[in-house]
Amino acid sequence: MPAAVALLGGAIFAVTTAEFSVSGLLDTLSRDLDASVAQIGYLVSIYAAGMALGGPLMVLALRRFRQTTALTIVLMLVAAAQLAAAFTPGYNLLAVSRFVQGFAGAAAFGLALSIGARLGGPGREGQAAALIMGGLMIGTVLGLPLATWLGSLVGWRWVFAGLAGVAALAAGLVAALVHAPEADAGAPRPTRALADAGLWQVFATSFLLIGATFAAFTYFVPLLGQRAGISARWIPACLVLYGAATVAGNFACGRWVDRHGAWRVQGIGLAVLSAALLLFAVAGAHPAVALLSLVLIGLTGVALNPAMVARVLAIDASPLVGAVHTAVISLGLLTGAALGGFLIERTDQLGAALWVAAAMSVLGCLSLLRAPDRLSALHASRSARA
Repeated sequence: MPAAVALLGGAIFAVTTAEFSVSGLLDTLSRDLDASVAQIGYLVSIYAAGMALGGPLMVLALRRFRQTTALTIVLMLVAAAQLAAAFTPGYNLLAVSRFVQGFAGAAAFGLALSIGARLGGPGREGQAAALIMGGLMIGTVLGLPLATWLGSLVGWRWVFAGLAGVAALAAGLVAALVHAPEADAGAPRPTRALADAGLWQVFATSFLLIGATFAAFTYFVPLLGQRAGISARWIPACLVLYGAATVAGNFACGRWVDRHGAWRVQGIGLAVLSAALLLFAVAGAHPAVALLSLVLIGLTGVALNPAMVARVLAIDASPLVGAVHTAVISLGLLTGAALGGFLIERTDQLGAALWVAAAMSVLGCLSLLRAPDRLSALHASRSARA
């Protein structure tokens, strides 16, 4: 992979760490802004709403710019919104800044993946997507704990200001060092691609896969502590184990996609994810079973991102389609977490979230039926022409 693809992954790392930092600083923000914990928690949903609603609109607004220039602009917008959050006098401005960051974050994902696909070259879409999405995984595994630790030392305002600086640095590096060929002027218009039923079938699989993962992930801490009886002091280590599994699964998925096809890899991954979630739901009260399920979910849930992305890129590699895909994924995240919480409240059983997750994962498997693997067809066409 060209070094510029890794740099795009670094840009996504900056966006992701800024996105998730609120979760690690929740108690401090609640105390300093005189807001309830629930209000601070809503900032996560506000960001996701910005991603779902604004990403495609921002890509359309920037369509006249070169894609590397557009990516630089959205990264600078992330930096500006994060800086505004650092100096906010109250909750309302912080909520607005989070919504703006969601707008820019979704556009950043769509642009970075589109640019990365061209930089990686034919036949390496999966590995390029894995390297870029690796920024998301590492931001979750390392960026969030680091932001939380620094917040305890210097305060959340300095952490937010520092993250604004990281996003601005990423914007400068992209502007200076990422030189990608522009998309083929003769390619179909992305708005035409959005009318493709096959594309929406791929979107549906992504929605269900991410929904299943987050219906479980959102409640991992109480599931491990209260249901499996794992000591509170060991739960952070369990989450690190899960994070390491997602990083390993992400990069393995990227290689397997380029070798065996995205549809096949996603199908196998969803089957394993479904089995792991069902195992967790049925026998997750046993610590060993809970940990095994945790690792399998890490290896196959979010780690299947390269397969999801590669299937979309095979149909249309435009930033607009990528931003819509990001919006669909954000809606899947919100839906899975909300349905899991709703069932827990209704049944007073933590395991109910796992049954929601398993059901969504099985539906994800079914959504793959009769879905063409266009990436494999694309590779075959290129080989024939060669």
